[in-house]
Amino acid sequence: MSLVGHDAGLEGPAIAQVFSLTQFFGVAGALSMAAVGAAFGFSRPAVVVLGAGAVAIAALTVLSSLAAFFAANAVFQFTWNAGIPIVLGVIAVRSLGGALFRLAVPLQFVGMAAGPSLAALLLDGEDYSLVVWTSAGLLIVSLLALVPLILVRPPSAEPASGP
Repeated sequence: MSLVGHDAGLEGPAIAQVFSLTQFFGVAGALSMAAVGAAFGFSRPAVVVLGAGAVAIAALTVLSSLAAFFAANAVFQFTWNAGIPIVLGVIAVRSLGGALFRLAVPLQFVGMAAGPSLAALLLDGEDYSLVVWTSAGLLIVSLLALVPLILVRPPSAEPASGP
């Protein structure tokens, strides 16, 4: 993100201030989705949050000002931090047998380790647009990967079998 901001012509101190301020949006995202998911489920919020996150990431390719960088980062921080409880909530509630839930966090760390390597392969000089568009696309792919779990009937909704 800092390289994208720098590529857009922003200075280091301004980028750091944006990151510091938008962290509060991340906290709000995580807290709000934990409450929303507990009250209403995770299916609809998953679509909204992951879709908005993809749009926020894509917006980074057309930055023209500090305000735009702040707005895109605020939405990204909110959706990224809201997305983690949503994804884990969907997996926890809908994963039959719990096998996927046991793999969710380790796979998250695999993604966090592989992401920078993929970004380095996609980087073309000082142009970060391919990295940004790939990130947005992978967020949409993640949403699509959740669809089968969203469509599965939760185990708690299944009728209990009689004696």
